Amino acid sequence: MRFHLMSPAQCIDHTGIVEEVNEKSVLVRFQTPPACGSCSAKSLCAPASSGNKTIEIPTETGSFSEGETVKISITKAMGNKALFYGYILPFIFVITALIITFAAGLPESVAGIISLSVLIPYYFIIYLLREKINRMFIFTLKKLT
Repeated sequence: MRFHLMSPAQCIDHTGIVEEVNEKSVLVRFQTPPACGSCSAKSLCAPASSGNKTIEIPTETGSFSEGETVKISITKAMGNKALFYGYILPFIFVITALIITFAAGLPESVAGIISLSVLIPYYFIIYLLREKINRMFIFTLKKLT
């Protein structure tokens, strides 16, 4: 895991509990923060879909133990990058496909099906590149005492 010095204003933090410790990673479960409940965009956001999330964070040290409370941090820039790849780029693909299919004179139902079907190869490619994508996002773990 790469560690970067980040000011609190530049980070998105969550408190979690270590579920499992492996040689090279730590599995951490965290609760969706209460602020998400009042957010107007909560229906669009994946963390709002469930109260608990689990994330596997690569770590080079074995200094974490199961049941321990930790703070998970990611920079806001990386959070925005995840938002772009997960929501904004697919939305752009769907809208572009919809415009092209309407311009080609296809019926609405066909245009809609084609537009939504562009997501199949997109998310398949994301799935194939998941290891590379996981390396792009750097999470930091800090023990809470």
